[in-house]
Amino acid sequence: MTNAEEVLRDVVLFTNRFAKQADVQIVERYAPALPAVLSDPDQLKQVFLNLVTNAVQAMEESGGTITLETATNGEYVEITVADTGPGIPAHNISKVFDPFFSTRSEGTGLGLTIVHRIVDEHEGHIEVGSGPDGTTFRVSLPIAMEDGGTETSR
Repeated sequence: MTNAEEVLRDVVLFTNRFAKQADVQIVERYAPALPAVLSDPDQLKQVFLNLVTNAVQAMEESGGTITLETATNGEYVEITVADTGPGIPAHNISKVFDPFFSTRSEGTGLGLTIVHRIVDEHEGHIEVGSGPDGTTFRVSLPIAMEDGGTETSR
């Protein structure tokens, strides 16, 4: 079982200096008494490290804000990573999880593919929405039960 808030706080500590250099502020809004999720904490950290790093990179030239937010939604913990960057063009939004797709010349195009795979392996879901005012990734992970199972497996 993993405390998602602890994972997010570690990601913020790890990325804060990089974000500040790009004039990006990270805002944390965590729900009180958030239930644990059944996940590997290191893999979960990789998911959010990638999402936050991508958000910072999207705002390198203009600066902006990344908001990390948690909530409980039925049988899932929802974790949102929203940025105020330029957004993802509509014609690219359906490709962001495809292997080797990247809009960055130095990108491998594997980061979001790996994120999607990890979320899938944890019986979760990931959604992306984007517009001219920024991009939002919403990750939903099953709530862990005391016996190590999940609400969704009941």
